[in-house]
Amino acid sequence: MSQQSLILARNSFDSIKALNPFFFLDYDGTLVPLITEPEKAFADEELKELLRKLYSKYRTFIVTGRSLSEMDALLGMKLNSIGWHGAMARVDGKLIYLMEDAEYYLKAIDSLMELQDYFVKKYPGLRMMDKNPGVLFLLWNNSEKQIVDLETELRGIAHERGLSVITGKRIIELIPPGTGKGNAVKKMRNGSPCVVTGDDNTDEDSFSKNEDCITIKVGAGKTTAKIRLDSVEEMREFLRYTVIS
Repeated sequence: MSQQSLILARNSFDSIKALNPFFFLDYDGTLVPLITEPEKAFADEELKELLRKLYSKYRTFIVTGRSLSEMDALLGMKLNSIGWHGAMARVDGKLIYLMEDAEYYLKAIDSLMELQDYFVKKYPGLRMMDKNPGVLFLLWNNSEKQIVDLETELRGIAHERGLSVITGKRIIELIPPGTGKGNAVKKMRNGSPCVVTGDDNTDEDSFSKNEDCITIKVGAGKTTAKIRLDSVEEMREFLRYTVIS
């Protein structure tokens, strides 16, 4: 473990814990390891217990590109969450759309899923998932050339339909415009101090739009986060500290 980074994360948290901070926790690659079948990325019992304790002490949100129902299934419980890369949130059981023109974009996403057979045939190994509102293209089994070609094609489709494109670790997503983890986090915390965590390009929006917060990047890659932890296990170690301190 990178003890220096862990110590920095702990000390940073200690400096704000008396202020009842928010926690905004990315899931895949941050709380659980990335796997090639993301629908099987279930939370283990230790993680569930850590989250229960954290929720009992601080205002905590799971922040994910997944749908809220998908997140509930993986966690085995319903927690405050920001889903679909900031398109929707659940706060104390209440669902809130954070995007405009929701009906139009839901239809646009449905029409994309109707092209699933076409994409799977053209890019063998590709998997598509309906994230409502959004479409996830999983690229674990595709070549670099296929990924480049698919991204080029999807950017053209997104332009035609007014959608946004997000790229990450072996994924491409088409989502409604104006959404984003960063704006959603900023709205939910409303100026309060917070801890923001993530591992991927999609989390950089959260970091850059909440620069006054404690921002923690998990894993390798360029980042604007103030602290870098090397692994999911280091992130777990930090959370263990927050719930007992």
